[in-house]
Amino acid sequence: MGLILSFLTRFAGCLFGRNRPWNVVLLGPPSAGKTTILYRLKDMNEIEYTQHSMGIMMMMSLHYKRFFFRSWDIGTQELLYRFLSYRSIFAESQALVFVIDAADTEYIASTTDVWNALKTANALAGVPVLVFATKADLAHAAPVADIVALLDLDKVTDRAWHVQAVSRVRGDERVKEGFAWLERVLEERER
Repeated sequence: MGLILSFLTRFAGCLFGRNRPWNVVLLGPPSAGKTTILYRLKDMNEIEYTQHSMGIMMMMSLHYKRFFFRSWDIGTQELLYRFLSYRSIFAESQALVFVIDAADTEYIASTTDVWNALKTANALAGVPVLVFATKADLAHAAPVADIVALLDLDKVTDRAWHVQAVSRVRGDERVKEGFAWLERVLEERER
């Protein structure tokens, strides 16, 4: 009897919007660490590397808890604007995960244009943003406070945001901490 009640509760939740998967778009420049983050979620011991393309390519998609991720590489700012014009990519996205390489401070500065285009995209209006600053264990990596300043996150008031520093050394813990934050935010929005 308990099994039937549990099934009916889950079914009703899916039917009325609760417990549906959250569509999450995961974006970032090539070599920022998107694939590594997704593999960390799958608890894989070996990290497989993908070939990088000069442009936009879908790297992978996967499910983790209630999250459904679609991961994309964006090569240049021009390609980003073309990418943003494909509204179906962002259709019904409940969150954005933006991955940057914290050890490449030159590239972080150029990433601000990409970030500005993303935060003003109508299809992503108001969705919470989780920024993963990868390679944070390297000596020359920018601290979280610098990343917040470079992306002007302290001025973002129309959505919840969080920057999570991650590294290969403590990757699993910190990646899961970041997604735990996002899970809390999305659950609060459903109430």
